[in-house]
Amino acid sequence: MTSLEDMSLATLPPGLRKMLALFLVVLSLAYLVGLSYVYFNTDMTYTGVSEDFRGSQTEMKFEKPAGEMFQTVHNHMFGLSLTFLLTGMIFYFSSMKNGFWKTFILTEPFISIVGSFGSFWLVRYFSPIWTYLLMLSGFFMAAGFFVQVTVSLYDLILRPARN
Repeated sequence: MTSLEDMSLATLPPGLRKMLALFLVVLSLAYLVGLSYVYFNTDMTYTGVSEDFRGSQTEMKFEKPAGEMFQTVHNHMFGLSLTFLLTGMIFYFSSMKNGFWKTFILTEPFISIVGSFGSFWLVRYFSPIWTYLLMLSGFFMAAGFFVQVTVSLYDLILRPARN
């Protein structure tokens, strides 16, 4: 019987490698659509993000209601937790050496989920200064996602198969 430490993406059957690669590509496209949506609504600027939650005096933009906040946070925390569980499980079997950085890349996105969606409430109900936490944690979440996906895709597509 093979232990988990002996398994790698390079030892998977070709059909499974292709399926996982396509899954990661489609998931990446979905992530990019989500980032595009954020850019469309906020321009990814401090003012744009803050006004998205708190409303704007200069534009016809209202404060985000609590019910909408709960729905957004609930849906995104569930969806992104599952996304990072799946990408993390694939990335775990990549050729990246086990150690601090691999563990950091596996766990950091979950911390960023809490930081990002916790800061939604802080921005909306306490102060726009929390927008900086939202933007920073969002950056780290996206970076973690794309590192996991890039390394995994490299192993699935470009790394020669092993028996």
